[in-house]
Amino acid sequence: MNTRLALIIPERWPDQPDCEWALLDRDGRIVEHGRSAPSHWPNAGEHVALIDGADCLLAALRVPPSKRRDRLPLIRYALEARLARDIDHEHVTITSERADEEQPGGRRLLAVVIAHARLRQICAQFEALRRPLGRAVALVDCLPATTTCWQAIDAGTGSLSLRAGPDGAITVDMPPHTPSTTAAPARGDTLACALTLATTAEPAQQPAELVFTTATPLTDAEMTLLSRQCAMEISQCSLDGLWGRSLLAANLLHGPFAPAASAGTGIWGALRLPAALAGTATLIAGIALAVGIAVDRNTVAELEGRERAIFADALPATPAIAPQLQLRRALDEARRDHGLLSAGDLLALLQALIEANSSLPLQMAYRTPRLEAELASPLPATAPLAHRGLSARLEGHRIHLQPQP
Repeated sequence: MNTRLALIIPERWPDQPDCEWALLDRDGRIVEHGRSAPSHWPNAGEHVALIDGADCLLAALRVPPSKRRDRLPLIRYALEARLARDIDHEHVTITSERADEEQPGGRRLLAVVIAHARLRQICAQFEALRRPLGRAVALVDCLPATTTCWQAIDAGTGSLSLRAGPDGAITVDMPPHTPSTTAAPARGDTLACALTLATTAEPAQQPAELVFTTATPLTDAEMTLLSRQCAMEISQCSLDGLWGRSLLAANLLHGPFAPAASAGTGIWGALRLPAALAGTATLIAGIALAVGIAVDRNTVAELEGRERAIFADALPATPAIAPQLQLRRALDEARRDHGLLSAGDLLALLQALIEANSSLPLQMAYRTPRLEAELASPLPATAPLAHRGLSARLEGHRIHLQPQP
């Protein structure tokens, strides 16, 4: 993903398809910006919708002390008093959380609320345009939240939003205007109305300054008239800073609206080739492992068949209970019958020990079928004894030697 297209979605979109947009590079810098219908939007690797304040409610909530898993019913109860619609038809996103200074253990939350139907309509329209959304944020959540300076925005959507400090925002419909000469009075009346609502809802000290973000800049004369109407020092800025802050706002696409990973968007696009190579390598390794297991099983089956054939030739009419042990005992009996030493005889054990240590033991004791001997030097290795079917246990210079069971 090399580019990201951020779009401000008005309340009447897509019936009125024109909207403000900005094409950003991977570092968030503006490559191109404009206002047009979807057919004239530039191509991008990811799409971000900035949903107008008329569709999104930014609400400040106070939640009493509770465990996190019990907080959802309290949030729903707090929102029911703020909404005219059924809370079951709303999509809620918690954007920030902090301790409640006035209520020990309580929390202050900031939530964005949007109707399920509206968010579903926006997502479906972008899917129909073959431009699936990677993120959706509230336009008012992209405004800085400070107590020293309030923020207002008119993005040409037909409404004006005011963020009066860090807690919540107010959105008021703008009267229609076309000539720039009527823009300032219309915005002034609407902004004054929003300020009145803000100070009535929160009887706090109104700051002396307000930053007005606008898509259509006003002249100095219009700014003076606007400041006079609102009785505040007002400065204006363009939408340029808004696009970058949209990448830091809370994403509304979660839960049932979480975007599915696709081949060309998100982290999957960057990891598609490495993941495919890793999957192929894992598949090949799995096939090789399965083939190796099959070959080993065939080899084991062949060895077991040969063992059964040897056992049947050596001990006919004898049931095979422990073939190796039975064959070893039969070999010892055959050696004794022919005047040879068996594996457990003293001389056979002593001969094997001398060949392994290259010297005679200092002391020894024999208790059938075990030989205990004191050596002049430690035995360097017990592997030669194991190859002759003997079990050796070392205790310093002392060795315990006997046939393997």
